[in-house]
Amino acid sequence: MTSRLVTMDFLPFILRRATRHWQILLTLSLGVVLTTALLASGPLLVDAVIEMGLYRTLQSSGAVESNLRLTTNARVDQAGFQNLNRDIQTLMRNAVGEHLDRIAWLAESPSMLIWTGSRVTERIVFRSYDGFQDRVEYVAGEWLQRPSDDPQVIRVVVGDGMARSFGLRVGDRLPLSQAENSAVPTVWIEVVGIVRPRDPLDPYWFGEFNPLSTNQPGSYSVIVSGDNFFAIVSKLFFGDKLNFAWHVLLRHDSFSAGDTESFQKQLAALDRQLYAHVPYVMLRTSVPVILASFQKQLDSIRLPLYILIAEIILLGLYFVTLITALSMHQVEREFAILRSRGALSWQIVRIQLVEAIIILAIAFLIGPWVGASFVKALSSVGPLADVRQVADWGLRLSQNAWLAAGIGILVCLAGLLLPIGPALRRSIVTQQQITVRNSSSPWWQRLYLDVFLLIGGIILLWRLRLYGEMTTGGPGGARLDWLLLLSPVALLLGTATVLLRVFPLILRAFAILAGRQRGLVGVLALWQASRNPTHVARLVLLLTLAIALGNLSTGLNSTLDQSEYDRANYVAGTDIRLASNSAVPLVDLQSAPGVQRLSGAWRGTGTVNLESAQKHPGFDILAIDPESFSTVTQYRTDFADQPMSMLLNELQVPRGQNPSLMVLPGEPAKFGFWLQGRVEDKAEQNSYQRGINGDDDAERVGVAAKLQTAQGELFTVRLQRPEITSQAALQTDRFTLNMNVGGRDVELNFRLRPDNKGWHYFEGSLPVMPPSSYPLNLHSLWFDNQATQLGEPIPKALILIADDLTVVDAKTKQTHIVEDFESSTRPLFLGVLQGLSMYSGVVTFAVDTFSHSGKFGQQIELRYNRPVQTFPIRLRYDLSKEPLPALVSPTFIETTQLKIGDLVRTSVNSAEIDFRIAGTVRYFPTMYEQSESGFVITSRDRLLPLLNEKSQSPINPNEVFIDTDGSTPIETLSPQIPQLSQSWRAETVRQTLKANPLALGLRSVTLLGSALTLVLSLVGFATHFYLTTRQREMFFGIMRALGMSSRQLYGSLVVEQAILILAGLVLGTGLGTLLNEITLPRLPVQLADQPPVPPFVPREDWLAIGWLYLGLGIAFLLMLSIVTSLLWRARIDRIMRIGQE
Repeated sequence: MTSRLVTMDFLPFILRRATRHWQILLTLSLGVVLTTALLASGPLLVDAVIEMGLYRTLQSSGAVESNLRLTTNARVDQAGFQNLNRDIQTLMRNAVGEHLDRIAWLAESPSMLIWTGSRVTERIVFRSYDGFQDRVEYVAGEWLQRPSDDPQVIRVVVGDGMARSFGLRVGDRLPLSQAENSAVPTVWIEVVGIVRPRDPLDPYWFGEFNPLSTNQPGSYSVIVSGDNFFAIVSKLFFGDKLNFAWHVLLRHDSFSAGDTESFQKQLAALDRQLYAHVPYVMLRTSVPVILASFQKQLDSIRLPLYILIAEIILLGLYFVTLITALSMHQVEREFAILRSRGALSWQIVRIQLVEAIIILAIAFLIGPWVGASFVKALSSVGPLADVRQVADWGLRLSQNAWLAAGIGILVCLAGLLLPIGPALRRSIVTQQQITVRNSSSPWWQRLYLDVFLLIGGIILLWRLRLYGEMTTGGPGGARLDWLLLLSPVALLLGTATVLLRVFPLILRAFAILAGRQRGLVGVLALWQASRNPTHVARLVLLLTLAIALGNLSTGLNSTLDQSEYDRANYVAGTDIRLASNSAVPLVDLQSAPGVQRLSGAWRGTGTVNLESAQKHPGFDILAIDPESFSTVTQYRTDFADQPMSMLLNELQVPRGQNPSLMVLPGEPAKFGFWLQGRVEDKAEQNSYQRGINGDDDAERVGVAAKLQTAQGELFTVRLQRPEITSQAALQTDRFTLNMNVGGRDVELNFRLRPDNKGWHYFEGSLPVMPPSSYPLNLHSLWFDNQATQLGEPIPKALILIADDLTVVDAKTKQTHIVEDFESSTRPLFLGVLQGLSMYSGVVTFAVDTFSHSGKFGQQIELRYNRPVQTFPIRLRYDLSKEPLPALVSPTFIETTQLKIGDLVRTSVNSAEIDFRIAGTVRYFPTMYEQSESGFVITSRDRLLPLLNEKSQSPINPNEVFIDTDGSTPIETLSPQIPQLSQSWRAETVRQTLKANPLALGLRSVTLLGSALTLVLSLVGFATHFYLTTRQREMFFGIMRALGMSSRQLYGSLVVEQAILILAGLVLGTGLGTLLNEITLPRLPVQLADQPPVPPFVPREDWLAIGWLYLGLGIAFLLMLSIVTSLLWRARIDRIMRIGQE
């Protein structure tokens, strides 16, 4: 017999054994395959979230920072530029390769001055931009069709911002000169088209280098075609160097984590090539900095994800070991019988080893593909679906995935072979005793590892609370403390295992209590569970950890969802926030499709005047309309100690304090007025006085008018004297006479002046505006001191008479006198804040001795005490002198050492503003504690009138917060913002936050891990249910013989499993909640270098947990029903002998 067993046919025996125990082998295979798949999916998942995070990082950076810009200046003609452009294009294609999207070149001329016949400040450059025509929409006019017939006129296209600044319309002309002291213009530009970007957010416009932008005061650009550009510069700037730029747009979706270092080396090599190029080309980009910064974050991204994956892998391996132990418990009698019949230990090990190798080979072949399908599923319906950048995103099995699968196979092999040793050392008698009752504790309980693990978790938790965060270091060099990261994991495992140490005692206590009650089913179930607590404890531990992980997954997802929503709304303020370098047309936006509510605001900076400390710390300021702002923004209760509605009421503007301005009738195309200056007789003046420019004071001032639209938007128009600045005047009012006097050639310059009796007409064109902007109002007039003596600016007192404020209607072309100063109700002009020394030299009053028409005029005395000085003259209205109420941040309070109710003097836009601290706010939408003194919130309608009194340039709301219907894309609203500088869409910010690699990885790993461990728990309970029932065959036969019905027997089995399942659910829920409270507030997830603002607030998604429990309940019921059905078909209740089947 022994010889036959030793020499038995091995493979047929393996097949018969597999047929006999197919349920166990199938369960083991499932556990090994899922464990291997999860381990193989780790590198794939980490690489996927890193690539998506890298893409979002590049996309969320500015166009200038996340792309390349090449610049040079050279003396080249059109042919030379074509050769240069071809060289640059070739270099870029070779250097950038697959990452190159497109290249757009930009050519720029030297600047010219806008000739005004007096002191000039504005400059204009000619530009040509590759692909310009395809990216703009025309406000008026059309593209350049043909050059002008007049060689002195250049036809150009201008941006909407420049047209607004100069009041230009199609057909208008603007004189340009190449020198400040030029007596006549060098050339004229004629506007043939007014354009704006079709999509200002298109990276093609390259942010601040947008050729249509007017970011620098006094600097403008006009657009011409490429051919015209070189014809213009060859005529006006012959021999001068021209500026050229190439905007290189990159394909951000082509970058992977492995490309970061290689691409940085490519750019370094490209920079060396460009440096050696003739002419020298400068490379400007922040891509290497972005990639290097992202590379530094990879360790802090990979480490927590791999630790979390390792924890889930341990649960998978624990399942494999658990099922192996259950199966070994099932076949131990078979091994004992083989040993008693002469089989050697190595033969039994060989049987188990072959079975393990077959299972592991199958798992190695299909595990990585199953893991890839997991990641693919997460990108379709899971956390990756919201941030996947391309629809056809593919996933390739990397070498790391196969390596991880191999490691998983080796570890699973150890788990499959580990229980063989104890089984081989047991005799058939010992095995029978263990089957009846196994009172031994697990090895980790006997060594008190669970207690040590719990103590270690408590110590790490104390360390976490001591440090406060899981990251150490500053924003630039932040790193993850892996000890702090392990604290919640250690606490979870330690608490779970310690609870399972007392779990058998709790079962016995409930069994004793149940034994005192009537009924046998519950008592029998508790007795059976408490008789062999080892396997029961293992199952409960697996389910506890699975439920805790599921609770963490739902809590993490809920917390991150809410935090991403809160932070996105905090960054954007509302659905959409748009910022402009000039002003935002609020009424036009209000009528745009999809806009439900909006609120305009002004954002700027200021300094605090701390006289005691002799320092001026800066702060950020946001001026809002409290009523409309509160309807489009949201506030959390932790933003301030008081309700936000109560604090915003402090900023309300009382009704009736708005200024009353002069209304201009109709839709005026031009505005002007007559001005007479004090006439001086040059013959009676000394040499110093004769050197002063001009014949009267009206020729020594520059005038600008500040006007206000019906929506409150302010804009400035410079007024010129048509008598000297129009092209017709230039052709008739000057001539040169050459004559010979006494044998000497003499050149005499004559200037013809119209006989206006000393009056000069100042006029300016007004920009084209939508009908909703009318009527316009005159806000103020600004007078510049342009007096010079021998070409040098000097201080001088000027006396002027103003009369007949006039407009020309755009439709009727008729002239209307708005104010002739004849009525007794005529407006009185005052100098702004005459009490301040800055404007103490302004005096105005009505006179009846000088007038252009009628009897009265308005005398204006301007006592300039500095050269190049400006005085504003405005209409009278009352303005409250009280300090402005303001809400301030805690940093502002800490820096100034003030308290609520105190007054503080600040400087905002060079204007002294007094604030009264009305309250403090910890957080306020769009405001961060970035400046030395934090931030200040005040009233827009109180602050802007004060700023506009002291600034010739109009100061308008430069931001708008828009609440939409949810379906309005930002691209439909951004073209309506002139000089759009930046835009925010809450949903886009949310997706950028959601694409944070660490947050995305945590979401994906916990979701995938909780789903797989819950599946393994279900399979484990089903296997335990089936195997333990088969092991109790004799017991059931005896109980059947004693009179128990089949229903009672199956009822006790189901109740036993239900008790274990409920125990796992309760323990897992408690531990999961504890884990959430410890981990979620300290998540190391942030946007760029900014910490989470507002901070994380842990959330328990009880609805999701309820659905989870409902799904688990249904799954367990199905599992119990299926296993019970299988046992019923095997007629277990009728078996009376051990081993009979």
